[in-house]
Amino acid sequence: MSKRTQQLRAENNALEASLSPASKAVLTDMVVYMSSSRLGEYELELVRRDITQMLIDSEGRGESAAEIIGGDYRGFCDSIISEFPGRTASSVFLSGLRTFLLCASVLLAIKAVSSALSGLLANDGWPNVTITVGDVASFAMIIAASLAILAYISQKSFNHEALNSWKTFAALFAVILVIMCVYVFIRQPLFELHVALFAMLPVSAFAGYKLLDAKLD
Repeated sequence: MSKRTQQLRAENNALEASLSPASKAVLTDMVVYMSSSRLGEYELELVRRDITQMLIDSEGRGESAAEIIGGDYRGFCDSIISEFPGRTASSVFLSGLRTFLLCASVLLAIKAVSSALSGLLANDGWPNVTITVGDVASFAMIIAASLAILAYISQKSFNHEALNSWKTFAALFAVILVIMCVYVFIRQPLFELHVALFAMLPVSAFAGYKLLDAKLD
């Protein structure tokens, strides 16, 4: 994120420390809900600052979050979101690319380390890394599932029962099981790279992520 967003987030973290646990819980649910909206990171921190100050003021008057905001937290958040014009198509694309590069850097780093360790433990030296159809498919599924899970948590932030239900955990287990099966059983090779060259992929992906993250709000 940009420097101004980092600074505002740090200020908000310090401001939030003065809230009661109950108000913090409400604020967290609201921020999580709005995190998947059309608001950019800087706009979200602006909203977070205003809501935090509003909750601090209400606590000073002896009022709870429910009394000052009302019972419909979702509706309150939706009304705030509607006041913002929303991000441009290019901003949405670059934000998505930033997320993809971060996920890719982590997954590729895990693949590079596991391949290197396997070669060393087998006394094969520094081996080639074989990329299979299962690797590509499972990587894509992991990224898609991660985004879907974050979106689900965001949309259900005010419904703790749904988040903690057995159906949610069962669905998560099923997704993990499918991804593992794809990774383990679909082993048709696509290409090979020496592990030293392959290691450049996560490094490059992370560098691209950092470049975008420093520019985007």
